[in-house]
Amino acid sequence: MKKFKCIMCGAINDLDESKQVVECTKCGEKYKNRFYVGSETTLVKAGIPVENKAEDPKTLQEPEASETEEVNEHLYSADEMAASLRQDSMLVVKSLKKIYPKSDRVAVDNISFSLRPGEIFGFLGQNGAGKSTTIKCLTGILPFDSGSITVCGYDIVKDPIKAKMNMGYVPDNHSVYEKLTGREYVNYVADLYKVPSDVRHERLTKFAKLFKLEFAIDRQIKSYSHGMKQKICIIAALIHDPKLWILDEPMMGLDPQSTAEIIAYMREHCAKGNTVFFSSHNLDLVKKLCHRVAIVNEGRLIDLFDLAGNEENKANLEERFFRITGTYDERLFEDYVAQESADMRPDLQKSDALNIQSEPAQEQLGNE
Repeated sequence: MKKFKCIMCGAINDLDESKQVVECTKCGEKYKNRFYVGSETTLVKAGIPVENKAEDPKTLQEPEASETEEVNEHLYSADEMAASLRQDSMLVVKSLKKIYPKSDRVAVDNISFSLRPGEIFGFLGQNGAGKSTTIKCLTGILPFDSGSITVCGYDIVKDPIKAKMNMGYVPDNHSVYEKLTGREYVNYVADLYKVPSDVRHERLTKFAKLFKLEFAIDRQIKSYSHGMKQKICIIAALIHDPKLWILDEPMMGLDPQSTAEIIAYMREHCAKGNTVFFSSHNLDLVKKLCHRVAIVNEGRLIDLFDLAGNEENKANLEERFFRITGTYDERLFEDYVAQESADMRPDLQKSDALNIQSEPAQEQLGNE
């Protein structure tokens, strides 16, 4: 029996040619007659997008006979399939490996995943699990030892400028030029991305109003609070309207209002068909916000699963995370409110004692 290799997880599967749609037995990714089914509206063949308005992958139209002659000659390899995803994936990471100099520890160990248009993707793990290292490799800040990273079809190593033009990055330490004003800093970043003056002015005005930063946009950044610095970093990362928005711990130290504003725009950004990739330690936020989530531990991607539309996965996210990272403790999931007793609550003990003392007094009053 012929085989096919899944581009998402690399698993080798049997190809049942009697079926119109075949599915990877490991990750569930669907393929149609050697065509990648990754979008409800686009059928991709050998790097050439073929428009198809079918909403259900099972109803995608069969290719013309002239097209099938070429396709039936062989099964596409993983590399060929990766090329065909050029127009259909915002980010494709394949077998990424990173080892820091003078260290025998593998910081990122053979990680592979891809991001779809219009999704918010959560990247979870403990401190030191490899999240920030992975993100710095994705953004071209750090070189890596092996593997490949493709942003909107552009290889981060072979074509770094075009790859970076399609992404916006918000680091976890909001590194900015603090002697510049907010407006000067955003204009500086807009110059790097070649954003026209009228376009940048319109976007800066919009974002300053959206993030409640109008009053401070012409003040030096060194006078900003932590939350204000985070907001100006976010505005700078969005000024060129990137298709892929990467955020490393974006909510750290922010007040509830600022957090709500950023969440709202993350959703708005995705609604336009763009993609958000962000790391976080806030599992409740990830549960409410993300369409899919990946969990890394000791540099390896251990699990990747859907959250949107899957209530079971949402309910089990915390337990799943703790088990994968080796930090599961049953007491973390105990319902202490339901288990409250007088010996655990000194205040209840005191209250009970007062009630006991008052009973004889009430009896004495009744006798009188």
